[in-house]
Amino acid sequence: MLLKTLPLRALLCALLVMAPAVVGQAPKKPAIRPDAGPLDAGPLDAGPLDTGPLDAKVRADLLQWNEAARTHVRSTAIVRGVLHVDSKSFEAAVAKTGYVQVRVAVRETIFGPVQPNASFRVFVRQKVFARQKGVANKAWETSSEDVASWEGKDRIVFLMMGDGGNHLTSDDKSHSTVEPTRKAIVRVRQREMLHRELLSKPLRQGRKLQKQAMRWVKRMTGGKDMQLEAFDGLEEMGAAATVEIIAAMDSRRALPEASITLQNRAKDRFEAARHHSPKLAVDAIAAILNQNTGESFGFIYNEASDAARASCVRGWTLYAHYLVAARDQQGPGKQATGKQAPGKKAPGK
Repeated sequence: MLLKTLPLRALLCALLVMAPAVVGQAPKKPAIRPDAGPLDAGPLDAGPLDTGPLDAKVRADLLQWNEAARTHVRSTAIVRGVLHVDSKSFEAAVAKTGYVQVRVAVRETIFGPVQPNASFRVFVRQKVFARQKGVANKAWETSSEDVASWEGKDRIVFLMMGDGGNHLTSDDKSHSTVEPTRKAIVRVRQREMLHRELLSKPLRQGRKLQKQAMRWVKRMTGGKDMQLEAFDGLEEMGAAATVEIIAAMDSRRALPEASITLQNRAKDRFEAARHHSPKLAVDAIAAILNQNTGESFGFIYNEASDAARASCVRGWTLYAHYLVAARDQQGPGKQATGKQAPGKKAPGK
């Protein structure tokens, strides 16, 4: 009997010896690159992929406005490369809520300036802080575990320039960092091809709404009273006139007064109105378009560079092309009528 039980006892002893290492130890820290030296992206594991022509089926699918399309349109840079997480900022963010700096050894620039390295920062909420404040991490949010798992991984990254540098374009981690499968690479390249094609074509507009939008934009820089009247007029044109307002938005004329006040419709608002200081007509029009649609393609409502303005106009123009495609799918009966809202004058000539 004793001989029969010896193997079992030996096994139990072995498990007891191993238990502290298996159960008692804290999880290992992720192997994060500590230095800030040159990054090596390594060779591409596959040569350039032939995306092929955009046939009608692919085009129609790509022209659906969804989170993937929004993320691509809003991005100021889209790159594929190997991610390296900064260890100091990571440890600080894990200990106390903050931003983690991530660098990308670029393998391919899909959109934006060609560069060997790119960088961005991502916000990470400390778990203890979140529990104390009753804030639960959403499934789509980027966690510290997500950031740690990026180290050394090849990813397609969608970036947007903002205050303090680049950040991920979408808060949804499933769209901001994408595993570069063959299907994903082809898809993002096809969408970029489509965007270049769309930007080479003029926007199709309703004649009546086009004239109305152009008159309001022209009136905007005629004086302080005309400026306020034009702001109200463009806002009252509403979402139905989005394409026509976008077509007229790229006016770089200075406003008589660098101020605009709009109703604050944000769900987490703490003030009834939002105030901005647009310098040029295009800055104010971007704010009004955001008010009318809820979309945003660059924050230029206050101080902005010409490059930021150009990027914002590009994003809105692409969005307008998506709207035109949606109109075409719905049929002419669904197009905006261009009727003036009650109690508002048509723009002066």
